[in-house]
Amino acid sequence: MKQQEFIINGRFLVTPSINAITNLQTQKGIRLEARLMQLLCLLAEQGGEVVTREYIIKEIWNDYGGGDEGLSQAIFHLRKALDDTNKEIIETISKKGYVLHAVSTDAKSNTVAVSKPKSKKLIPILLAIAVFIVLAVILPNAIKKNKPVQKEPMEMPYPELNGDAHTITTIDTDGTKYKLIQIGDGRPDFYINDKQIGIEEQEKYKLLINKMSEALQKKQ
Repeated sequence: MKQQEFIINGRFLVTPSINAITNLQTQKGIRLEARLMQLLCLLAEQGGEVVTREYIIKEIWNDYGGGDEGLSQAIFHLRKALDDTNKEIIETISKKGYVLHAVSTDAKSNTVAVSKPKSKKLIPILLAIAVFIVLAVILPNAIKKNKPVQKEPMEMPYPELNGDAHTITTIDTDGTKYKLIQIGDGRPDFYINDKQIGIEEQEKYKLLINKMSEALQKKQ
């Protein structure tokens, strides 16, 4: 099954390694149960083709007795994660299985993989989505090359750290506000000027996040 990051319909970044889906429009990420991620990757690999319920239950639930009900619940939660209220992304094929109708792109290479549509009516829609992905993914990367290099955050947390047992904030010398919220051992939520930063964008702030997390743990 897929292990590399991929993007669905230019909107949802799927990161199988950590079972996460990030909405690129809102920058909000959610964690999926491992079987839900396996199911999404399986449907993505067979995009445009019917994947039977029997095959899914065998591959993911290992023919477990409660697999049939588990699959129905998993499809429900996947549709919710993908805002698929009209059941157009994940289509139910009565008494057979499911089909993923989507444009899937590799998050690193920007390679576009279009699911084979069952109806010719879907072709214009998928072509429009493909054009949107080119404009949304490739064009911004070209623009970034001409932008001046932005100031990186200080490597160490700033002297004044404030917060409670689960939240810690600090302010850069230029007035930029950083906030970290962490409960237990879960992945922390990181904010810059009260805007949540997506998982894929946190890498360049990794050192700062680690230092703030250490400081937060000392408070707990």
